[in-house]
Amino acid sequence: MSESCLDCLSWKDILIEFIDIERIELGIRSMEQIRIHQIRSANDQHFADFWRIYTESFPFNERRTPDQHIRIFQKPHYQINTYVIGNQFVGFIASWGDTEFVFVEHFAISPEFRSKRLGSTVLQQFIEEFYIPVILEIEMPIDELTKRRLKFYELAGFLRNQHNHYMPPYHKSNPPLEMEILTFPTMISDELYQRFAKFQKEVVMG
Repeated sequence: MSESCLDCLSWKDILIEFIDIERIELGIRSMEQIRIHQIRSANDQHFADFWRIYTESFPFNERRTPDQHIRIFQKPHYQINTYVIGNQFVGFIASWGDTEFVFVEHFAISPEFRSKRLGSTVLQQFIEEFYIPVILEIEMPIDELTKRRLKFYELAGFLRNQHNHYMPPYHKSNPPLEMEILTFPTMISDELYQRFAKFQKEVVMG
């Protein structure tokens, strides 16, 4: 698609075309071929697959210990959606629900599926479920990897926000980590950001 054509389309048109191209490449006509399974405890049959990808995808200062994770299953706001094709574990989205927003805390695709570009299909299915803003945080885009990650979310319709954000530490030995806030489908007000930051500190990390 030429740049002039991109100017004629809305972000939603671009996103639909982007998703359709990926589905053609994969031979996946719809999300019906991807089974969604919610993990509700560490005893779940898919928890080991989740934990493997979780620990491989996120550095120690951006994730919990096993004991910490077991405890947060008791919090009603928390949810882990896993995605499975046949008997193969594709990936997961771990999120927190509030009345005003949904916070995607962790999102990762299994390494064997990353080259097949399933990430945007899974993410699109997830965000279409909500009529409230979806919020996520990414590392500051300062190198090739973090810039590619930003581009992936921008293609999915997420927008960069200018809120000065520091992720509260998962471990007492770590300092707060500067992150960038992305939101879908629109940017959020400072008032809503402040409520999200309070929720993250007191509920997510509390």
